[in-house]
Amino acid sequence: MGTQRALVLQHDLDTGPGFIGSWLSDRAIDADVVLVPERDALPDLASYALVVSLGSERSAAEDLGWLLAEASLLREAHEAGIPLLGVCFGAQLLARALGGRVNREAVCEVGWRTVRSRVPALVQEGPWLQWHFDTLEPPAQAEVLADSDAGVEAFAWGRSLGVQFHPEVTSEIVADWTRANDSKLDAHDITPASIAAECERHAPAARPRAYRLFDAFAAWSSAEEP
Repeated sequence: MGTQRALVLQHDLDTGPGFIGSWLSDRAIDADVVLVPERDALPDLASYALVVSLGSERSAAEDLGWLLAEASLLREAHEAGIPLLGVCFGAQLLARALGGRVNREAVCEVGWRTVRSRVPALVQEGPWLQWHFDTLEPPAQAEVLADSDAGVEAFAWGRSLGVQFHPEVTSEIVADWTRANDSKLDAHDITPASIAAECERHAPAARPRAYRLFDAFAAWSSAEEP
């Protein structure tokens, strides 16, 4: 991708690019990070060689104005063949934008989990940090790349890749989420201490594992026929 630009679509103040941001910088890819709910209009895609849609505390099944505008942008990027990576909410919104479905409050999957990968060269088995209550059903034309007992964990179509898990998260991001969602976690018998212990255990390998995924995605999406 060289020094081309990436558009990073952020949805919450505490859900930043994390390892995606550092990977873009390390690979000399300039990034414009846009807080979508605060924008009256989204950027034109003509300047971008990569689009990333991050997670959110909102549901991708909602009909908020900014959410529908982003869905339209994701569909436009997909149809234009621009490499597109959707992460958790971003993957769900991508699935919805391309004709799939989002199932609200279908499951509680929080913590580090190993996924079953069908294409480990692109999506490694992990473990990956999960933090979602909705699930996705990808469009019929998409290929399911990974799954778990909770449902689809990764899918691809064209140069678009959606992952239900969070390869981008740092321990600091998870700590912010834990503080913001303590009551919801309590309802599922998940404690901040258990999340913190898992993060400490998996933190050393999290960044290199994320970079392998991002590098694999970059190589796959730049291929002549991904």
